[in-house]
Amino acid sequence: TWDDQEGVRKLYPELEDEITEVLTAIRNWDPQCGMVGESNIWIAKPATLSRGRGILCLNNLTDILTYVKNGPVQWIVQKYMENQLLIHRRKFDIRQWVLISSINPLVVWFYDECYIRFSAEDYNPTDLFNRFAHLTNNSIAKHSDRFEDNPFEGNMWSCAQFAQFLREKTGRDVFASEVQAKLRQYCLQAILGARDNLKHRRNSFELLGFDFMMDEDLNLWIIEANTSPAMDYSTKVTERLVKLVLEDVVKVIIDCGAASGNFSSNTPTGLFKCIYKG
Repeated sequence: TWDDQEGVRKLYPELEDEITEVLTAIRNWDPQCGMVGESNIWIAKPATLSRGRGILCLNNLTDILTYVKNGPVQWIVQKYMENQLLIHRRKFDIRQWVLISSINPLVVWFYDECYIRFSAEDYNPTDLFNRFAHLTNNSIAKHSDRFEDNPFEGNMWSCAQFAQFLREKTGRDVFASEVQAKLRQYCLQAILGARDNLKHRRNSFELLGFDFMMDEDLNLWIIEANTSPAMDYSTKVTERLVKLVLEDVVKVIIDCGAASGNFSSNTPTGLFKCIYKG
């Protein structure tokens, strides 16, 4: 690819220093430049819909403008991540639960177990209209003819399975030492960035589902944050986790009394850990 410095050394050894300097300047100016790729793929999403409805990948400005002008909804158009890490040739994302138990004071809880959702079919950047290759939503993937014919039972992995994959890939426990800390950091930064728009309501809470993707260099990128995330028993992975997280929400909100903003740190809160109070 265009930022392959090892390739630069081999092809243009006499220009290595100059090209490296230019590439470094580009990365400093645009930290997301590595995900640009060569196919100019963009992803259009209806801002108010869920479960993958209306999402489409496009690589032409005219097509994008034509598509988003249809219908009364607002749209989000994002650069598609072309350097994503693939597992067995499949796309995946990470669903991470975060609980806001109070707005004033702002109290944020991070759930210690995430889970991984895979696309139902092999990633293919030349087939932009194959939703089963580009979307990981279970509500989409389950309709693929190849849903049962894949290396992942239920098209999902548990947090432990993902951690084991990264351990085998890198030779170290990168999930425990790096990935989970970044998940906590990025979720909290996103919430703090939006805190001025959060409306205070007494004795209420919000459970969020953050979606992340990982690139080839194991960098994490927030894709979106979902209110009212799906909590159905769609697979064995979600059946176990959804039961746990709902019980733990009750522990935080009722047993711990966290909806008031004041709570006892000695009360068990399951896998929820308070990562911010202020």
